[in-house]
Amino acid sequence: MKSTTTLARRLGWLALLLSLTLGIASVGAAQDAGPAADEKPAAATKFRGRLPAYFSRIVSQEQRQKIYEIQARFNEQVEALREQIVDLESTRDKEVREVLTPEQKKQVDELLAAAKAKRAGRAPATPEPGATPAGDDS
Repeated sequence: MKSTTTLARRLGWLALLLSLTLGIASVGAAQDAGPAADEKPAAATKFRGRLPAYFSRIVSQEQRQKIYEIQARFNEQVEALREQIVDLESTRDKEVREVLTPEQKKQVDELLAAAKAKRAGRAPATPEPGATPAGDDS
């Protein structure tokens, strides 16, 4: 049980780190004015990052390029962690699903299909509360 708690804690920290990174990047994207058209340093043509929130208002072009270079150095590691999170979540979900009975798996599949249909704009296929599942005449 301890290893599950440790894994969950690590996943929690990893998810928090990823969320913070993505949050900072998305806020910075909304505020990044970008470099002047006549300035095209070599580093900027290879990687055009996003500045953290409010940085675009206060940093020089030189600082901007250094920030982009730092972001470029970490991008590969961050992407590898994202892929690792996807793999871990997939493994977790498979193990969780194995706890269910065949009937429960069928019900979950039906609920997932109904949710997918609802998101697609079609009428939801969820049964009314208290209704018996299809094929259950008891």
